[in-house]
Amino acid sequence: MDDENPFCTMISRVGQFSVGVTTVELACIDEDATNTLISESLCLSPRLTRPLSALIFHKTRGNL
Repeated sequence: MDDENPFCTMISRVGQFSVGVTTVELACIDEDATNTLISESLCLSPRLTRPLSALIFHKTRGNL
């Protein structure tokens, strides 16, 4: 996200009020990692979540 993003603006404003803010930068995740995340979140077999994960990955390119 760039500095113009509303979320980034909100985080910088929160930091101005002496509230602790921790920033964690994550890289994009690959399609297998996307499936693992979806599978574990839904408590379903990776085999069952593969079609959903493929759709999500196609739309987000790993930026969940």
